[in-house]
Amino acid sequence: MAFRPLPLTGVANNPAKGANVFDSVLKSLPNNAITQQPFDSVGSNDGGYVVGPTFVIPANMGGLYLIVAFVTFNNPPNAGYREAAIRLNGAPIIWDNSGVGPFGNMACAPTILRPLVPGDVVDVTAFQNSGLACNTFGAFRLFRVAA
Repeated sequence: MAFRPLPLTGVANNPAKGANVFDSVLKSLPNNAITQQPFDSVGSNDGGYVVGPTFVIPANMGGLYLIVAFVTFNNPPNAGYREAAIRLNGAPIIWDNSGVGPFGNMACAPTILRPLVPGDVVDVTAFQNSGLACNTFGAFRLFRVAA
């Protein structure tokens, strides 16, 4: 089941510029390793934000951006915890983590409003320490909501 991309919309009469990328297939996430999430499909790319096959998203204009990541962790053992982080220029700026649910599946969704300048690069990482590899599935949105 793939994520259905949502259209970008403006806020307060400001047309949104940005990108929405997502996974079309499950990805294997190793145990106990911080791993960059390489989203493989583009839902929208208004303004030419998406660059390259790993979908690291650079800010090509300054402004206030809404940045949202959503990573699900599927079928891991019922142990450990899961974490998804949004990074700015390689450093985590916000993350969401949690223990496991009753069947080991869970989702993390870090979200932040953040001013960016041209040249800033945003990406998503995931981590889990269940004892075994598990599958992930996710989506990542970055769009400019104000100048």
